Amino acid sequence: MKTNFKLAAAAAAALVQIEEVAGLPAPVSSPPELINDNTVNTNTHSDSYAQNQIEWLKLKKGGFFSPKIMYGILNEGDTSFGGMFALAPITKGEEIIHLPVEHFITANEIDDFSDNDNAACVTAINLAKEYHKGDESNWESYVAYCFESFPHVDLPPNWSEEALQLFQLIVGEDLEPQNLGTRGSYALECGGYKEDEDDPEDKILEAAYRIVVARGWNDILLPVVDLINHRNGKWYNADQAGSAHIGEDISVVALRNIDQGEQIYLSYNECPDEDCWGIAHTFTMPQMLMDFGFIEQYPRRFNIGAQFDAPVFELDNADGETEVKITWLDEEPTKEDLDWFHDQLSHLQELEEAVMDGLKNLGNHEKYTIHTYYQTMLEGLELASSWGGEGFDDDIDEGDCAKGDKTCTAGTTISASGKYDAFEDHEDTLNYGADLCASRYLVPGRQVSSEEFKSIYQEIEFKHFNDSKGNKLDTCLYMDEVLHMCNSLRPHYHEWFVHYPAQFLKQMKR
Repeated sequence: MKTNFKLAAAAAAALVQIEEVAGLPAPVSSPPELINDNTVNTNTHSDSYAQNQIEWLKLKKGGFFSPKIMYGILNEGDTSFGGMFALAPITKGEEIIHLPVEHFITANEIDDFSDNDNAACVTAINLAKEYHKGDESNWESYVAYCFESFPHVDLPPNWSEEALQLFQLIVGEDLEPQNLGTRGSYALECGGYKEDEDDPEDKILEAAYRIVVARGWNDILLPVVDLINHRNGKWYNADQAGSAHIGEDISVVALRNIDQGEQIYLSYNECPDEDCWGIAHTFTMPQMLMDFGFIEQYPRRFNIGAQFDAPVFELDNADGETEVKITWLDEEPTKEDLDWFHDQLSHLQELEEAVMDGLKNLGNHEKYTIHTYYQTMLEGLELASSWGGEGFDDDIDEGDCAKGDKTCTAGTTISASGKYDAFEDHEDTLNYGADLCASRYLVPGRQVSSEEFKSIYQEIEFKHFNDSKGNKLDTCLYMDEVLHMCNSLRPHYHEWFVHYPAQFLKQMKR
């Protein structure tokens, strides 16, 4: 899987203009889209770590870095806000980067492979070894970039326990990704060391494994090539010719004509080579956060649902406006799918106060990433739950998406169509097994009157009782001569008819 250094704190800034909340940092300005600008942004800055590895590649036999492209930082002082740009027009099929296979960092040629069958773990061990070699490493400039410039400390495996708990509250048991923070943890996925928090070697291994997961093509690191960011749709304009796993050089070529000033983008789930075959609809926005630490820019893809084969949809605001369009990429949703989307949306909306409160106690990066993900998931579920296809006429409100079409356009603040929430289990502490039987209950007083009628099922009778002074004492319900309840008697076996449904009402009235 291809990865990239652009983390949520920076990449997410290009995604959603978030609302201001107490304690949340102001949104970072989005990186400019330089398409058809005809000039490279004059505010683009250099990252010496990235430039050093580019120069390293140029000096290697067979290495090539086109003079028509450059790597630049879009936000001075923030090296995570960078990308590859065209300095001059590039023709479709033109090669822009060539990385010889001998300059990959892989799981090969390691002495202490032991019982570890996870190749990415072994690549991490190799990367840690290169780190310890310092300037004697053949990959010194790339290793320095990975450990000293790439913000691997901000990846989910290194988040605080409070941040991970808040994120799990948001996704619950049904949304993705589950168990954020476990993916990319050497201790949890690789093992093999004593997990001493004070051991510097353990920390190096953890950092190395985070880097491999976040930057690697599965278990292979590709210097320079992994400086290219991900984006699908019309932005996807370059990719590698061949695979990182077939023992051949990597050649990055233009998939279409690229204008001067345009940013170069790869796709991490739609690439035509075998490194990501079959994952276009399974490795989407939630999984990218899990592995890479960033939230996908528009177009943003979701593979969430109640079933394993839930319909996949994509959100896009191709024109850069507030209007966002939803497109179903394979099958259209069923009524059950729409109900599930609506239930999840309701769940997230109910969590708003808890989420905003939880964000106040987090560091800026965790705070920004979690809030952006929360808003992103709300947006996706709003549009998905309010889509209307054929057969859903009764569920669609005026203003919802058009019926019978795979696409739907709506504002980012549209409301979900009216559907009943699915019942959820809640703890009930009542003792329904208590020994109380109405048939053994002796009604005090004297019966003075009754009303009788017969349903299609049974005879129903209300009997009225007075005390010895003639005052009204009680009224009791009998069915087929059997006492069921009185004003003074509410047998336990009737409780659940009232108490359980009442849990789903916001307000009870007699």
